[in-house]
Amino acid sequence: MSYDKLYNMRILSLLIADKAFFNEKTNKLTIEGIFDSIKTHKLPAKHSEFFVVVITEGESKEKRHHKIQLKKEEKEIAGFDETVETGKRHTFLARFYDIVFNEPGEYTVEVDVNGERISTNLYLNLIA
Repeated sequence: MSYDKLYNMRILSLLIADKAFFNEKTNKLTIEGIFDSIKTHKLPAKHSEFFVVVITEGESKEKRHHKIQLKKEEKEIAGFDETVETGKRHTFLARFYDIVFNEPGEYTVEVDVNGERISTNLYLNLIA
């Protein structure tokens, strides 16, 4: 039996945003500029900063391993890999800096938390 099934852990949400901040005092998540595409006039395109927001739910005191990858055709462009102790519901923020996109088209943001996987697409559009 896999770890995620044993503890009934599941991924509730996956978002890409310009900014994200979790206030532990108020227990509120602020997200600005959710997006799924980037427009550029030239290549390579450099995106200075974005966040991947992952919300999970499971047992109240467990460690969750978060592996987040930005990929183009199965090749990793950037990644984030961390294990953290969580509560029943947990918000995980991965901050990516100065990511360079060398070609237009479809990219994938893939998240693996304790063996449960989810992904979303991110599109780089070259405009005239």
